[in-house]
Amino acid sequence: MKESFTVRRSRCSVSRMFAYDQAVVDQYPTIRAGVVHATGLANGPSSPDLLRAYEAEQRVALERLNGAAMGEIPSMAAWRRAFTRFGAKPTQYRNAAEALLRRLGKHGDIPSVSTLVDIGNLVSIRYALPVAVFDRAAVAGSITVRFATGAERFTDLGSTEAVAPDPGEVVFVDEAGAVCARRWCWRQSAQSATSPATVEALFVVEGHHDTAERDVEAASDDLRALLTAHQPGSRTTSYLLSNVARVAIRRGGRDDAAAVAEIWYHGWRDGHLALVPKELADARTEESFRSRAADRVADTTVATVEGAVAGFVMVVADEVEQVYVSAAHRGTGVAGALMAEAERQVRANGHDKAWLAVVAGNARARAFYERVGWRDEGPFDYTAATEGGPIVVPCHRYTKVV
Repeated sequence: MKESFTVRRSRCSVSRMFAYDQAVVDQYPTIRAGVVHATGLANGPSSPDLLRAYEAEQRVALERLNGAAMGEIPSMAAWRRAFTRFGAKPTQYRNAAEALLRRLGKHGDIPSVSTLVDIGNLVSIRYALPVAVFDRAAVAGSITVRFATGAERFTDLGSTEAVAPDPGEVVFVDEAGAVCARRWCWRQSAQSATSPATVEALFVVEGHHDTAERDVEAASDDLRALLTAHQPGSRTTSYLLSNVARVAIRRGGRDDAAAVAEIWYHGWRDGHLALVPKELADARTEESFRSRAADRVADTTVATVEGAVAGFVMVVADEVEQVYVSAAHRGTGVAGALMAEAERQVRANGHDKAWLAVVAGNARARAFYERVGWRDEGPFDYTAATEGGPIVVPCHRYTKVV
């Protein structure tokens, strides 16, 4: 499955040109993207009017930076967190927008490259968001953002040697398996870059920060406006990708206990009923979940969508003890948001590794944990507490460095 995203302002088949793999959505539920498809282009040197606009934007960006640390810019801080999560050191591998702004701060200007690149870079420094520009003729079909297996091939700009991305890093891959960009928005491939021959291009702008959806939409609008002004023979269409569920994370309260109990009861039965010892199934009555939810309020963090509880997590020390999402919100990014919060809490509790137990036969849960970076350390016996005493349950222990 590639998408659990809402597509807005889409026309014809444009929305099928770019998508996120479900595993990326699960691990990065905050991602927002704007995609602009442009045809009828003539990618020569920038016109004097565009150069003036680009230089003026660089002056504004320099004034806005005014010595500020990159980590203090919300969009940059969010990208650094994203890079860290898939194992890339953000001070060694800069996202494209940070690389541009750092070059601007150090040298005082960003050289002109071509009309399309200059338009992308102008918008990038305006919003402190990475903007990629792909030559559609050099891309086979649609682009999918997914985790690399390590078997793909990538050729860097200015190089003729193909290398393999690191397993687990986020890459842009076309339908032929060619990597168009490595480490999410760190480096674009030589093959997918625009050239004087480019007549059709795809612009992609992305963000993770709190106001990313608003900023991405504004950046997409600016890209279209600049293309209209400086590529008068072009035609553009655009669409926005935003996660279906607008997820808010907060501490649980007494008023949430009933909703937590209902999600817990139905979720537990879905994932455990035929897979655990009969005495445990008999002990896990609907009333037992109501009682446990009320008793565990202090340990509970809830995810809400439009104000309603959509899922919850319970963390104790370094253990992610319970994670459940309502059936209506599975596959919408709620689980990913809860897991990210659980990992944050384990880290805040002073631990560098989190663990959880999964019933051996719960294939759906195990597949999800593996998608979001957890490692199966093998089978073990987990002791489940009940009113009648402890019950041993065959499980698998999953861990993740946080």
